Amino acid sequence: MNTKSMAAFTQFDYQLNQDWLITAGLRYSYESLDYDSVSQLNVVIDADDLTGVKVPFYRVQGEQSDNGISGQLGVNFKVDDSTYAYYRFANGAKSGGYNGGFLSSVEQAQLADYQKERLNSHEIGSKSWWPQQGIRFNWAAFYYDYNDKQVFMNQPSTSEQSPPIQLLENVADSIIYGLEADLEYWLTDNLNVKFAMGYIPHAEFEEYVDPLGNALTDNRLPFTSK
Repeated sequence: MNTKSMAAFTQFDYQLNQDWLITAGLRYSYESLDYDSVSQLNVVIDADDLTGVKVPFYRVQGEQSDNGISGQLGVNFKVDDSTYAYYRFANGAKSGGYNGGFLSSVEQAQLADYQKERLNSHEIGSKSWWPQQGIRFNWAAFYYDYNDKQVFMNQPSTSEQSPPIQLLENVADSIIYGLEADLEYWLTDNLNVKFAMGYIPHAEFEEYVDPLGNALTDNRLPFTSK
């Protein structure tokens, strides 16, 4: 695979007053990818010579290119000397590509390319630190709106005689939201304990039908704990 990537970005911070800070950022990126997937089979012709000979199995070639603009907007508020509250919106993209790590069939090689994943994220929370008590507490609520999310999936083969194939697929739209928090307490100057937890009540395909017609709408995303 041959990958080319370039980007330009900028960030601007504006202090409205002693308590309010606004942050804005913008990024332009361009990427291109060329791939050439080649496979050979080792065929034993002579039982006395297990070295065998190599014969062509498949060759799959392709290319992708993409460009886009992403950015962020954040608002920070100083509640008091110990606590800051914030809101942040950001959007961005995860590159597409070709998943050629382990391919076992021509069908899997032909379906191994995937497109970019796009995300709009909202996050609100606060960060607190009370040095005299030795306590640090942070919490956040988040809402992630994915378009064309990339997910590893086992998909039935189009051939009834073949085993399922694993693909990195774009699965249309999906939404994830939840809460997370962490608490840290310093028992002494050299010893501290930390507790963290997260809760994700919703992490589902909004609407998706796989290439074989199986509806996965409202199914929970793979590998997402609650």
